[in-house]
Amino acid sequence: MNRLKTEIRTLGCAIFLLGWQSVHAAVINAASGTEAAVTAAIAQASPGDTVQIPAGTWTWTSGKIDFSGITLAGAGTNATFIVDNLPNAWGNFGGFLSATPKTNVVTRLTGITFMDTGAGIQSYKGKVLIDNRAYNAIAPWRIDHCLFLNLNGNNIFPYGNGGLIDHCTFLLRAEAVSHYGLSVNPANPWNAGDPQNDSWGDLPYYNQPKYGSTNALYIESCYFTNYSGLGAPAVFDGYAGSESVFRDNVLFNCAWYNHGNDTSGRYRSTRRYEIYDNTFLNSQNWVAAMDFRGGTGVVFSNSVSGFKLFNTIENYRNVQPNSPFGGVDGVNTWDKISPTVYFTGVNTVSGGKVTCPGANWTPHQWKGYVVRDPQASSIAVGHGAGTVNFCLIQDNTADTLFMIQPKDFQIVFNVGDVFNIYLVEASLDQVGRGSGERLSDASVGSWPNSVSYTFSVATRTNSWPNQALEPLYSWNNTMNGTPSGISSPYPNIQEGRDIYFNTSKPGYTPYAFPHPLVTFLDGTNGSSGSGGGGSGTNTTGTNALPPVSGLRYFIR
Repeated sequence: MNRLKTEIRTLGCAIFLLGWQSVHAAVINAASGTEAAVTAAIAQASPGDTVQIPAGTWTWTSGKIDFSGITLAGAGTNATFIVDNLPNAWGNFGGFLSATPKTNVVTRLTGITFMDTGAGIQSYKGKVLIDNRAYNAIAPWRIDHCLFLNLNGNNIFPYGNGGLIDHCTFLLRAEAVSHYGLSVNPANPWNAGDPQNDSWGDLPYYNQPKYGSTNALYIESCYFTNYSGLGAPAVFDGYAGSESVFRDNVLFNCAWYNHGNDTSGRYRSTRRYEIYDNTFLNSQNWVAAMDFRGGTGVVFSNSVSGFKLFNTIENYRNVQPNSPFGGVDGVNTWDKISPTVYFTGVNTVSGGKVTCPGANWTPHQWKGYVVRDPQASSIAVGHGAGTVNFCLIQDNTADTLFMIQPKDFQIVFNVGDVFNIYLVEASLDQVGRGSGERLSDASVGSWPNSVSYTFSVATRTNSWPNQALEPLYSWNNTMNGTPSGISSPYPNIQEGRDIYFNTSKPGYTPYAFPHPLVTFLDGTNGSSGSGGGGSGTNTTGTNALPPVSGLRYFIR
C-alpha cells in the first residue's frame, strides 16, 4: 500500500527511548507451554527478562497469567499455540494474560498463536488485558507478531493512552481491540479528588490532545479479517477518552468504530483518533468502513473498497436519551443550548413526523434544529434509557418536519401535541468538539442508597463544559478508487465547521513510522524479525497459514 512518508524526528525518538532497559537481559525457558510451567518461569524472571515458551500446542483452562515488565515470547505463530478453554463469561479481568506495564522497561507479548476451542457462547474469555492506567505512554508495552484466531470475545483490552500493537493478524468473530483511555495516580489511587484518578475518560477531554506523539495507543502494520462471515467485526472500538493511532493496516470485511457518551453510560466518548495509510476491503457490501460517534482527529490516505459508504457519523444523544447525560432535547444543560423557542405549534397527524398546516415554513429552514414534544409517545426497542420526546430535524417542507430517527425507540407524535423548536449549537463530546471544563462526580448519602451526581468542576452544576471547536479533518482518501472523505448525515454536524472533507489539519505532523519500539526492539523497519523473543524463529512467512477467501493471512 502507499505509505505516507512521515518525517522521522530523530531527537524526539531518542528522548522517547532513553532509559529503557533491554528486554533480553536474561532468557528463562519455560519447561512447557502449560499454565503451570509458564507461571513458574515468570516467577523466576526479573524486569526486562524474557520468558520463552517452547513450540507445541497448549490448552489453558484458567488463564490470568501476569507478564508485567517482561517479554513473554513463543517460538513463532507457526510453532507455539495457546488454546482457549477458559470458562464462558469469564469476566472483564479473566482472559489468557494480563499485564501492568512498568516504567523504564518494555512489557512485551510476541510470537504466539491464540486459538479458541469453538465455544458458541461469546464472552470476554480469550482476551489479553493491558492495564496501563497508571503510566499511559510513559510505561512502554508492545504486542507483536501474534495471531489471534477465532477468539470468542474481545481479543486485546488496553486501558490507558499508550502502547503499541503491531505486525499481528486477527481472525475475528468479536472485537480485536477494545480501548479505554482511563488513568490513575499510582501513588494515590483511591483518592477521588486526585485529578489523575480518572474513571470515566474526563481527563483527556480536559487536556489538549497531543497529535503525532506517543500519548496514544498505536495499532500499525496489522491484518484483520472476518472469521464469522457475518457483518463487519470491529478491529477497534474506543471508549472513555481513548486516544489512538490506527495506521498501515489491512482490513478485510472488518470496520473501525468508536463509542460516544451514550450507550456506555457515564463513560465519555472517544477523545482523539488518527487513522491513515490503511486499506479497507469488503466483499459483503457492508455499510461503512468507519463509524464515528464522538471525538475528533484526522483521517487521511486511506483506501476503501466494497463498502456502501466511506464512513458514517452518529450522535446517539441527538435522537434518544441515555443515562446520565440525557438527550439533546433543546433544554438539556449538558449541551450548548439557546434560550430561544424558535417556533411553537400543534401537530395534526399522528406518526413519526410533525405536521403543522399553515406554518408556512421556508423549506430547509429547520434543518439541524431540535423539535421537542413532551407529550410524544415512544416504544423502546433497544437499550436506550427512558422515553423519547424529541428529535433532530433532518429537513422540512412548508408544513412538515422530518426527523433523524431514534436508534432504540419508535417515536410517535400524537394529534394535538404541542411542540417547540429549539437550536442546540453543540452537544457534549459530539464529533468535532474537544477540550473543555473538567467533569467530576459526587455521591450523596450512604451506600447502597447513595446517589451520584455528575457536574462541571468550573460551575459545580450539570452544565455545558465549554468544549472547544476541534474539527475532524480528512484528506487524500479514496472510495472504490474515487476521492472520498468524511461526511455526515446529521445536519447539526456541519461540513466546514465540525468536519472537513478534503482539508489537511493545520500544523499536523504524524509520528515516526514505524513506531520507535519496533526499531528499538527488532533493529529493523518492522517488515521482518524473529518475533519469538530471541528464539530465531521467523514468524513473517506467509506459508505458515492457509489462505482464506482468496486472501492469505500474514504477519509481516
